[in-house]
Amino acid sequence: MKRRIFAAVLSAAMILSLAACSGGGSASSNPGSSSSGISSSQPDGSTPDASIPDASNPDGSSPDGSVPDASTPDASAPDGSASGSAGGSASSSEGAGSSSGSGDSSKPGSPVITLNKTSVKLTKAGATFNLRYTIEPKTDAKVTFTSSDEKVATVNSKGVITAVAPGKAGITAKCDGAESVLVSVECDWEEETAATKITPKPASITLTTAGATSRITCTVEPKSSQKLSYSSDNTQVAIVSNDGAVTAVAPGSAIITITCGDATATVPVTCSWSDGGSSKPSKNVDLSAFYSTITGKYEFGMLELADSGILDQMYAGLTGVSTEQMLVYVTFMSMNNGEFGLVQVKDSKDVDTVKAVFQARIDYMVGDGNGPGGAWYPGPTEQWQNNSRIVSNGNYVMMVVHENCADIVKEFNALF
Repeated sequence: MKRRIFAAVLSAAMILSLAACSGGGSASSNPGSSSSGISSSQPDGSTPDASIPDASNPDGSSPDGSVPDASTPDASAPDGSASGSAGGSASSSEGAGSSSGSGDSSKPGSPVITLNKTSVKLTKAGATFNLRYTIEPKTDAKVTFTSSDEKVATVNSKGVITAVAPGKAGITAKCDGAESVLVSVECDWEEETAATKITPKPASITLTTAGATSRITCTVEPKSSQKLSYSSDNTQVAIVSNDGAVTAVAPGSAIITITCGDATATVPVTCSWSDGGSSKPSKNVDLSAFYSTITGKYEFGMLELADSGILDQMYAGLTGVSTEQMLVYVTFMSMNNGEFGLVQVKDSKDVDTVKAVFQARIDYMVGDGNGPGGAWYPGPTEQWQNNSRIVSNGNYVMMVVHENCADIVKEFNALF
């Protein structure tokens, strides 16, 4: 009996010993935990506190249960910034950079205006200079120009600068998105001195033969760069060139007026010689031969002898005059630099009629001042105005338009 009891006790002890050995191994590898969730180290069989996170928790909490500080760099953030503030910090910095660069013309890609000049000097009123520009990179934006002082220089929308008065001004070129460009303009010249007095010499002129000339010279006070101009109030008696040469046309009186700015002076002209009446030259003159002599000595343009139809168009009234000889040479070129007319009337009373017809032709070619005349172009118009002469001797009348008209008049008078 005792032996059975001993065996049972021994058997129980061995079981307990084995169980203890098994539980101790588990506790030593993971204190306070069991694969079954009940630790053998808790004699009362209670479960461990579930609020204490295990170090193996995937949320990255520490074994003591504290949550990582948001200001502590997270190993998962490549730039080392805090996981909660990284995005906001970068966004704020980006916005500040954009604001400071807004509207900055030096920003890469902004258009740049380049002008052909950075300074311009103009030396007289009305002088102009054309600004030319390029824009890189190319843009559809329009370049505008402004002047800092339009009393000195103006500029139009195409960049043409015009001098107004002596002084300095700045021309600014602008374009949307580009930095403005400044061009300095200097207008520099001496203002014209206005003439107050003109003294002509000679004070009066008397001419005694058709075609005779006398030149007027003038003294201007104070000295002025303004141009002198001359005019005759009776071109049927005397004419005057733009350099003051007075030429006798027919007996009578005329007044030559000289103008310089607001100043004026006059020179009376008397043309006196025997003309008209029933008198005739002492000899007959072959006008055709005279024409050949003159055109052989002086160069004329392409002249053609006008028939009656052309005369009625260009020298109206001339065919109604009874003549001994009538040779009128005209040009049909657009640049009409001169014509040549030679007439011998049967009755001396028709001399003035022929002169009037010739003068009407000159007046038409020069124009009335309200527009271009028949000569049209500036050069031919000046030729007809300044180098035309009408002279007569007895029953002979000549009209010539040529730069050597004074010499031709002398040769005509020498015929008689």
